[in-house]
Amino acid sequence: MTFLKPHQVFYFAVLNHHYVRPEVKASCERVAAQMAAQFPNSKLYYLDANFPFFNGYPLHPHYTHRNGITVDVALYWEETNTGKPMDGAPFPLAYGVSEEPHPGEVDMEKKCGNPFRSIELRWTKKLVDLDKYRLDEERTAAMVRFFSNEKSVCKILLEPHLKNRLGFSKENKVRFQGCKAARHDDHIHVVWCSSR
Repeated sequence: MTFLKPHQVFYFAVLNHHYVRPEVKASCERVAAQMAAQFPNSKLYYLDANFPFFNGYPLHPHYTHRNGITVDVALYWEETNTGKPMDGAPFPLAYGVSEEPHPGEVDMEKKCGNPFRSIELRWTKKLVDLDKYRLDEERTAAMVRFFSNEKSVCKILLEPHLKNRLGFSKENKVRFQGCKAARHDDHIHVVWCSSR
């Protein structure tokens, strides 16, 4: 049984958003197996990866999903009242339902002053009762750690408030993507080192 799954089969798999190089797929499968071993029945849900066309073909609206070495991965969530782990994210595409900074945490939305960082799919929050769900910090931190431990992974993009909260403040592979790119507090963005 594979524990690596598309978060939404039609959008991510049938529409061909899921292509990566073989070594990237193998790396994702290792992380998925580690997650399932540590957290029984947990699956690793991928989001956008790359199109199956020639190297450099863009996957809009992304800037970097164009060479088979980039994958977006859903965060882990749990039910607020029971703490029961969710199977997937609260919204079908996973994008948009974000984990906002807590009071006292760094808020890059305010620091960046870029109103376009929040536009993409943030409207999806209005379709979900966010009081019912919260970030599963234990599983999400484990996933980030497993990806970080993969030698072929060069960087993992994550908003600074989550990087600090999940215990990666000194981890160089886990970094902020900059003020001009989309936010990464509803998913992580994993980039493998390219030898081609």
